[in-house]
Amino acid sequence: MPAPPPMSARNRLHGVVEKITDDSVLCEVVVRLPTGMAVTAIVTRDSVENMDIRVGKRIVASFKAT
Repeated sequence: MPAPPPMSARNRLHGVVEKITDDSVLCEVVVRLPTGMAVTAIVTRDSVENMDIRVGKRIVASFKAT
């Protein structure tokens, strides 16, 4: 998997997309981590399409914690 582009979010979780539930504007994306735990994100449908997020794809979920 290529390294993610530089960004200010320092929290990164590697995983595999397990499920995508979408409506007309937003998608719920479930990512299964190597530990067996899952994280869920709400992402716009346009972003899911632009980033080619799909079930089974290995991704890096990044986020900021404050």
